[in-house]
Amino acid sequence: MNLIKVIIFTVLLQMPLIASEADELMSRANQLYQEDKFDESIVLYETILNNGLISENLYYNLGNSYFKMGQTGKAILNYERALKIDPGNEDVEYNISIVKARTTDNIREVPKLFIVEWWEGFLAAFSTTTWLLIVVAVYIMLLIFLGIYFTGKTGRLQRLGFLGGSVCLAALIISIILLVSHVNRVTSSEYGVLIEAEYAVKQSPSSSSSDVFIIHEGLKFSIEDKVNEWSRIRLSDGKVGWLPSGTFEVI
Repeated sequence: MNLIKVIIFTVLLQMPLIASEADELMSRANQLYQEDKFDESIVLYETILNNGLISENLYYNLGNSYFKMGQTGKAILNYERALKIDPGNEDVEYNISIVKARTTDNIREVPKLFIVEWWEGFLAAFSTTTWLLIVVAVYIMLLIFLGIYFTGKTGRLQRLGFLGGSVCLAALIISIILLVSHVNRVTSSEYGVLIEAEYAVKQSPSSSSSDVFIIHEGLKFSIEDKVNEWSRIRLSDGKVGWLPSGTFEVI
């Protein structure tokens, strides 16, 4: 038991040090970026990530550095990772549009039903953390109204507690459904970005298989299946094929 306490204390003691080191590296990396030393800033940003410390700002800055280095695939990859943490970030979305305008592929997305597109957009409007905070906030409000109902000394207060509690209960159920739907959408949908300059997508998971179409650096696609070192991908226009894992990175 004492050993466990020592381990926990040691970890807690090291956490501020890790955060402090990360802040110093981040400041140094940002300074290198301002000095146009993009390759050096990339090394520091990647070092922070390799230590398990991530944030939308870190991915955003790393994407900017890769963009300045002319590596559109890595730039889009990190911008998309930033959006995954902070959906709807206007700065990130703007930079993605700038980089995508310089990519080769111009894929026309298969149109979705309005209700499907609206639902997916609504779920993606907030991050998982935000949806969780909404659930917690509604739950706390429900407890407050329940307290008013059970402790209210007048009929008016009890009615207020009952009505407020009923509304909060319905809101809690809805918010939980939305949170679960959002988490399922995030965990069930895996996307990748091509980091090679160009690659011929294969018909089957084999290098000797015939080519079905060619894609270029920076293209985003969904990952549907994996066989050994190969992944089955689907483009936004519905085209399907196989890529070796080393040609892309998962968002």
